[in-house]
Amino acid sequence: MASVEQRLTAWALSLVQALETDAEMRVRVLALVIGTVVTIIMWVGHITYPYVLQVLLDGEVELKFIAAFALAPPFTAAFSVGHLIFRQRGQTAEDESGPMAAYFYRRSADRKWKIAIAAGIVAAINFILMVITSDS
Repeated sequence: MASVEQRLTAWALSLVQALETDAEMRVRVLALVIGTVVTIIMWVGHITYPYVLQVLLDGEVELKFIAAFALAPPFTAAFSVGHLIFRQRGQTAEDESGPMAAYFYRRSADRKWKIAIAAGIVAAINFILMVITSDS
């Protein structure tokens, strides 16, 4: 079981790192569109069958893990919006050198951290609203 958890954790981290890279604008927009469309589809399915989420949350660990996938699309959409709005201008922190390199690296890391936290909050709010609207 630990091996499966390690693989899933590594896979999730690789997806987040792929979103964090300084990708082209069209990749960010594509991630935003796909995340938004999948979130809308999830909500349509949730409104049509509101009891499904409750069944998943009341089930075994594997079913709870499946329910946790509801966090991914809104996180991806919010993460992409954050990186589109707060794009890094100019040179990246890794390319900087000299006495101010640590400052530029720290500023870039802070920006990425704030975007990840905000995207996590959006995903959590979406999931809480889905739990509230599901049948009890």
